[in-house]
Amino acid sequence: MTLGEKLLISRENCGISRAELASKLGVTEIDIQMWESDKVRPDLGVLSKLSKELNVSTNVLFNDGESVERKTTYGEVKTEVTPVTTVPPITETTYTPTSTAIGYCTECGIMVTEDNVGRKEPKIVCKKCVEAEAENKRREVRETEEKENYTRSRMRFRRNLSIIIGLVFGIAALVGMIFIALDMPESDRALYIGVAIFMGYAVFAFVAQMFFDGVVRNLLIDWVSKTVNFPGLIFSWDLDGILWLIGMKILFAILGFLAGVLFAILGVTISLIIAPFVYPFALIKQNVAIKNCDDSDFE
Repeated sequence: MTLGEKLLISRENCGISRAELASKLGVTEIDIQMWESDKVRPDLGVLSKLSKELNVSTNVLFNDGESVERKTTYGEVKTEVTPVTTVPPITETTYTPTSTAIGYCTECGIMVTEDNVGRKEPKIVCKKCVEAEAENKRREVRETEEKENYTRSRMRFRRNLSIIIGLVFGIAALVGMIFIALDMPESDRALYIGVAIFMGYAVFAFVAQMFFDGVVRNLLIDWVSKTVNFPGLIFSWDLDGILWLIGMKILFAILGFLAGVLFAILGVTISLIIAPFVYPFALIKQNVAIKNCDDSDFE
């Protein structure tokens, strides 16, 4: 006797319908039909539940040599048992399937029918798993948007901070030079005020660009880091030679320090000259970077 025949007879002996059994097991009537017709074999966990609901031992269900007796009424056993070799045809009076079984969901393993199918290609997936997959994608999109919004906010804050600090230094430089211009002859005062306005803007543009990786900051760093290589010294191993060596080392150190200061002054001067002309393009670049969420120049 096959497993499906045993399940069918055991269910009829218990006097319960496919719908009632499916409700107790948490499956569909189609599952019960497929098991009883031997088209699909239930897994071990389900077989254990079936044995409890149908009052039949799992050993009987597993052993093909065992058979199940059909009862005339619930609790009364026939004296003669006629083996059931075929599954009775499903008629309209017993069960009419409402949908066709397609297969099993590759994600959660439940049976997929036309009623709960979510996707058939490239793999069969139930509607619930498809909805869960869509929700995961929506959550990933939200997380990405939140991360980008945070990055843009940080970039805008740094851009605005650079403008504010640049304005402070620029206004300070402008006010200082205007006071100097007031002490100039009246004939030259207008020229000096114009120079003061330009220098105030130059200082603002220079300071504002120190917050970002760009032409002005790279130029200043390049000039400040310049060094002077002095030639090697030849001396004799006596008192005069050692004193001469020490004196030359001190001289070279002083000259190196002065050269470093000179390079720094040249770097600041050149950066101040080009900063006013470069700043509009740098500001446009910053705004484009904020729009594209590219913080490479904001580090």
